[in-house]
Amino acid sequence: MIKLLSLCLVTILLLFGYTSFAQDSFEIAEKIAWSDLEPSKLSPDNQALTFEYSVLDPAFLGLPTRYHEFKIPSSYKGANFILTDAEYAPLNEKLLSLNQKRILEKEVIIKSRVKKGREEKFVSASILPLRINPKSGDLERLVSYSGTLTLNNNRTFSSGRATVDSSVLGQGEWYKIAVGRDGVYRIDYDLLSELGVDVANLNPQNINLYGNGGELLPFENWEPRRDDLVKNNIYVSADGSDSFSQGDFILFFGKGHEKWRLEQDTNTPERFKHINHYYSDSAYYYLKVDDELPQRIPDISFSDPHTHTVNKFQDYRVIENDLTNLNKSGRSFYGEHFD
Repeated sequence: MIKLLSLCLVTILLLFGYTSFAQDSFEIAEKIAWSDLEPSKLSPDNQALTFEYSVLDPAFLGLPTRYHEFKIPSSYKGANFILTDAEYAPLNEKLLSLNQKRILEKEVIIKSRVKKGREEKFVSASILPLRINPKSGDLERLVSYSGTLTLNNNRTFSSGRATVDSSVLGQGEWYKIAVGRDGVYRIDYDLLSELGVDVANLNPQNINLYGNGGELLPFENWEPRRDDLVKNNIYVSADGSDSFSQGDFILFFGKGHEKWRLEQDTNTPERFKHINHYYSDSAYYYLKVDDELPQRIPDISFSDPHTHTVNKFQDYRVIENDLTNLNKSGRSFYGEHFD
């Protein structure tokens, strides 16, 4: 059983709005006064996106953050902040660079730390009040919210986002599958047998695949990451049947251990950057054969005739073999040796 819990220490000091104290918790409410700047009205030296009392945090690539600091008794070691009743407004995506958009999540990001100053203890927090709407995929900015800040004696950290209590791997029958690179993978009857699956008694409706791809996890602890495996959409040829027979198969799109990232800079043309994995040459997915609520690739039908024919496209290749580490430590690797 694997537990992947992501906790983060958080506290909020109200600058405007109201705050009330009851025992070891604070009820907080706040409105964010955003500026109404438009990209076309800005000079290159101006900050396109800002709000009253915002702080530009390099950790968030210069995006405006809401910084709070709150004095706490020395007996407390941590705090947990739960964001509730959040109200959002649309955000003009032209106000953000491509790299800034990439760090956004489906919920606002909160990072914090406990610190001491002049024999007093404080909790500081930075809130990035931007998100990607989980349903529409549109960019949004936080305009008002309320929440509860609870002090505690645990050295724990909470991002303010929902976390799981236990991993999906804690129950059921699982089979680990390795993939090398991005692509569509096929799992057939024979492969399931080799994995040790009791294919004769396998119900296709109980098959699901979990995995998050094999890219490097962020090096910074505050950066967002998934805290459990995600259920993937798959195609099962035997769907609609109560048995998995010879000739049946499963298809899924697997993300490998390498990553391509589109770099966008005002001084250089857009280009792709290749990011290799330092610690693994494979990504892993987990097949569960006794699951519930099957998740499948949806069927899409088109009635209109096609209007475009694609017979060429841009692609990219790279040679990056991490063969030699001169210090036998760290992340500096080199490839082939040339005399």
